[in-house]
Amino acid sequence: MSSDSILIKGRYRRGESKERHREFPNCLPDVRALPGQGDDPGAILREDGGIARVIRLNGFSVLLNKEAVDALKEFIEPLLRLTDLDLQFIVESRPLEVDKTLQGYRDLSYSKDLYLSWYMDYLFKYSQRVAEHRYVSRKDFYLVVSRDHGGQEALDNENDSFNQGLNAIFKRLQDHGLKPQLLSRSQLRRLIFNDLKLSLLYGSPEEPIEFDSPSTIADVDVAECCDYLELDGAFLSSLNFSDLPRAACPGWFTRLLMMPFSFTLSVHLSRAEIEGQVEITAFISTFADDKEAVGRQIHTIRERLEEKGAYLEVARESPFKTFTATLPLGVVQTGITHRMIYEDAVGWWPFFNMDCGAESGLPIGFTMGGELVFLNVSPEHNLLVVAGKKDRAFLNSALAMRYIGISEILYFDPDNDFKHFGAILGPDLVKEVDCDQSPSSPEFKKSTVDDGSSFIRLKSEKTTRAALKQVTDCVRELARNMDSSKRVVLMLNNLAPYLKSKPGREELMELINAARQKNFQVVAALDLEDLNASPRAYRTELLVLFGQRFAAPHKTADARQIDDIIFGGAQIHYAIAEANKSGRKKSSLRCVLDTGEGPGLLDVNLSPMDYWFYAQDRASEARRKKMLTDVKTKNSKLSETDAHRQTVYYLGLQHEGD
Repeated sequence: MSSDSILIKGRYRRGESKERHREFPNCLPDVRALPGQGDDPGAILREDGGIARVIRLNGFSVLLNKEAVDALKEFIEPLLRLTDLDLQFIVESRPLEVDKTLQGYRDLSYSKDLYLSWYMDYLFKYSQRVAEHRYVSRKDFYLVVSRDHGGQEALDNENDSFNQGLNAIFKRLQDHGLKPQLLSRSQLRRLIFNDLKLSLLYGSPEEPIEFDSPSTIADVDVAECCDYLELDGAFLSSLNFSDLPRAACPGWFTRLLMMPFSFTLSVHLSRAEIEGQVEITAFISTFADDKEAVGRQIHTIRERLEEKGAYLEVARESPFKTFTATLPLGVVQTGITHRMIYEDAVGWWPFFNMDCGAESGLPIGFTMGGELVFLNVSPEHNLLVVAGKKDRAFLNSALAMRYIGISEILYFDPDNDFKHFGAILGPDLVKEVDCDQSPSSPEFKKSTVDDGSSFIRLKSEKTTRAALKQVTDCVRELARNMDSSKRVVLMLNNLAPYLKSKPGREELMELINAARQKNFQVVAALDLEDLNASPRAYRTELLVLFGQRFAAPHKTADARQIDDIIFGGAQIHYAIAEANKSGRKKSSLRCVLDTGEGPGLLDVNLSPMDYWFYAQDRASEARRKKMLTDVKTKNSKLSETDAHRQTVYYLGLQHEGD
């Protein structure tokens, strides 16, 4: 037996009695091997000669108007007609608990300052309280491309129709901004492993897998009873779509995809014998720790689908065969098949994003479904903020107040967005470094010593290349004197001074690269007009440096520019147009965010206290001044810093959050 001939081993028993069981070498008799080395393109080789490869991809935004739906149909229908290969659409949803993901943010705190520690705790509890849902979405989209013949010979032949069809599909996905990734052998093994070893669902994705032979993916215990399986200590139920909606437009799965529990949706498509038609067989599976919970989840699934005119039924044959149809194998052994024309089949495209953001990190806002959104705080994921002056100040403040408890912040702030931060945080946490001084001067050397300040302003009154070079040198000097274990964020609150000339643009690239060398995360902000006015080649180079991108709502006329320039033509301008309808609120701003997994819409919220760090309008300034006077009158012994902190605290208690 070859070292690759066994995919899965386990103990299988039918019914409740443990005495009635049998040993077997392979739960999935159709699958023979995953040939190749760990980093080779992953492929599934079946006993009958069938072959399959798996592509991971992003989804489209669910904010679809008629124009967007029509554009989506123009993409999907030709994709379905592209080849004779069978397709399997898979959506895996594995939500995370809000409290656990928030705890990760809390654990990032390093500050020993009592005020910052208190503020971190305040933000943690605020995010906990206002989260509409107690979970954070975690969805993965896969497209399985398969054929029922060809075997290893077809996989190895680049000119075989299977590989040619796969390449055509991959290119079309790539051209439409869905960022396809062909899974490697090791990634494919892990994917199947996680689908079978449910007990490890919330384990680290980097956790090594120990196989007891080179080819075994999972040692699982499977019990089959009535309409459910007991698999690896969890109860799992799989259902087949028995009746379909009369008219299914792209996006009709949205309510289903927002369910707050784990499930897998699998849609198999193959070309029918009748020209112009396709056959569809669809399944959904869900699991939980006990049978009652699975029953409740199935009830919720049925309700949501029946609202759309779709009905489910328990497998007519083995529940295990139904479950197998939800695995990324391109295999269908059971189920009711539905025949339809290609125009109707486009409605079964299930890859849509209604969430955005990273799995954990910096809590920054909420999706339209009320789920908490996180930014990635890794130095490898710089963040670009594109917004007008007022919205830029809003976002800069929101980001600073969430970073400050977990990082030291160096900031270049020509627009004075952080006008009130110095007074509230105080001289122990905030200092200013005059970058216009000579680097050899005693004053400069003294100001760049690491004295524990959490908020360091890089001050420069000039915008010449020489002055901007001084800012770069200043960052290098500060970095040299800092403890290398500290997390540091460089905030460039307005890039406009750098973008006015070629020397300035070159110096900006030098500054960003210098920060990257020191393992700093860079958060940069600018206006769309300033970005658009830059040479195309430079603009492309700049955007490559920022793996995360924020865009606040601009006027509708700018929507397509934002889409094309910032998000690579990902059709997000429909979402931006929708965002513009919501209007501007004082303590909430609707934005588009892409952390690298595809853009989505969210509301960035300032907490009541965040708002009073930020607010600079005339009415707010008057309220702040009056409250500060009242605080000082009641307690004349307070320091200036404590008086400002109490002012923000009391104003926050009064704040209505409108």
